Amino acid sequence: MIPIFLNYQGQQGASGIFEREDTRLTLTNSHQRQSVNVHLFFVDGVTRRVADNYVRLTPQQTISFLASDLDPGVTGFVLAIAVDDHGCPISFNHLIGSEYVKFQSGHRTSLSAVAISAEGGPIICDPNATTAKILFDGISYSALPRTLAIDSLRSRSEGNQSMLVVNRISGDLTGLLDSVDSLAGLLYDDVEKSASFTMSSANSQLKALLGNSVPRSVPRYDVIIPAGRSGWMKFASPTEVGLTGALINYNPNGFNGGHNLHNLTLTDSAFITIPVYPPQ
Repeated sequence: MIPIFLNYQGQQGASGIFEREDTRLTLTNSHQRQSVNVHLFFVDGVTRRVADNYVRLTPQQTISFLASDLDPGVTGFVLAIAVDDHGCPISFNHLIGSEYVKFQSGHRTSLSAVAISAEGGPIICDPNATTAKILFDGISYSALPRTLAIDSLRSRSEGNQSMLVVNRISGDLTGLLDSVDSLAGLLYDDVEKSASFTMSSANSQLKALLGNSVPRSVPRYDVIIPAGRSGWMKFASPTEVGLTGALINYNPNGFNGGHNLHNLTLTDSAFITIPVYPPQ
């Protein structure tokens, strides 16, 4: 199993910043008898570079840590991969996780880690090699989401500030992950009228406040979702790209919180390359 923590903020700065902006991550081994090595990959959402570390979880053990303690000054996402004593990925569908993220802007929420399950097919890894490829093909591991959706978008004129986070899950964890690149979709009002839009990012993580600039549509976001109205949207990459995402809403006088995005379609073409070396 590969839990993916969709967003984390490891802010480093002056006294008091930690209280306003940080992420608490929790990872649990739910197996009653088996210990497991977990290879953690901290992906910088801007530079696409990766830092990694190992943890070992005994049966039914849980751990929690702050992103600011391990990867300060970085915003991105984390992949946690169950591996054997050589560092090769294994079939172990007993990892669960969650995070609580808070931003200085006021956005904060608790999110469950997205679980990518081992499907029972062959997981090919040479323990003498330096890398291994993880295939999200629906055979070795489950396919990744391709088309994502957000329901119940609220009007900005009522004080809602909706933060969208989208991660691309593909690339080389020994070097750089792939960038999100271009996304295209449809923005709907609450009477089924739609407008097409595009978004793009050269980073492995797209993080933006929804509004008249993101997503770029005609007519604009505030025209489609005016005061007293709601809407929803769906989007995907033009190519077979694996995506995950979340939405966090902040309203000083209204409802606050967040959730993972809904998955409408899947792709079985995504893969990542991981380094292979024994846990320290």
